[in-house]
Amino acid sequence: MKVTRITKGNWGKTRAYFDITTDEGFIIKGCRLMQGTDNLFIGMPFKQDDGGNFKDIVLADKDLKMSILNEVMPQYKENQAIKENVVENSDDDLPF
Repeated sequence: MKVTRITKGNWGKTRAYFDITTDEGFIIKGCRLMQGTDNLFIGMPFKQDDGGNFKDIVLADKDLKMSILNEVMPQYKENQAIKENVVENSDDDLPF
């Protein structure tokens, strides 16, 4: 698995949006790196239903989320320095 795109920002509790590509070739877009009470965690892509409730559209167990987090964190930390050089409102700055 590898992170194919990461966009750092500050959208409420969301610290970054990223896409991943699995070893089998599946591409999952719209994953989120979220700020929790004590640490960062992975939020999977979601959809809002007619009742206003949010439902994950990609499910992952705890072990897989930890693997994703271990893959994302080095790029997130590296991206903090790179992000300062990106022009505001560019197409590359979109979270999806």
